Amino acid sequence: MHNAHYNLPALLDLAGKVGGRRILDAGCGAGSLSAALRARGARVTGVDASPRMLDLARQRLGTEAELYVADLAEPLPFADDEFDDVVASLVLHYLRDWGSVLSEIRRVLAPGGRLLISVEHPFANFFGQHLAGHDTTTSTPATASRNGPWAGRPPG
Repeated sequence: MHNAHYNLPALLDLAGKVGGRRILDAGCGAGSLSAALRARGARVTGVDASPRMLDLARQRLGTEAELYVADLAEPLPFADDEFDDVVASLVLHYLRDWGSVLSEIRRVLAPGGRLLISVEHPFANFFGQHLAGHDTTTSTPATASRNGPWAGRPPG
């Protein structure tokens, strides 16, 4: 619901006119953003670490869709300067090291290219899991500090 009513419309608004633009949908999931961008005339390539999510994206986008299994924490299988835009919708907050990911995204972006990012707000998990008194992602009692609910969270 959050994606359909808030995130997707906001990203499409930020993207503006995308007709003819080469766009990488990094962490494309089931392809809803890719489909919306393609409907606006963009040439979209999607990557996701989950083959199952890419199966769902293929059902939505068709078998000719350019979809690849790729871990964003690893080098991307694309040439330098290959994309006009990269969108990373609700995916980066799952990654441990943004530095290497952002460097790789910069490599595949053409000069003057745009990176559009959305991340889950930390309070989304805080209110969804932490108010119950337990953080299900770490199996430790939930704590919130001035550094956010993930302060001191173990790696992984």
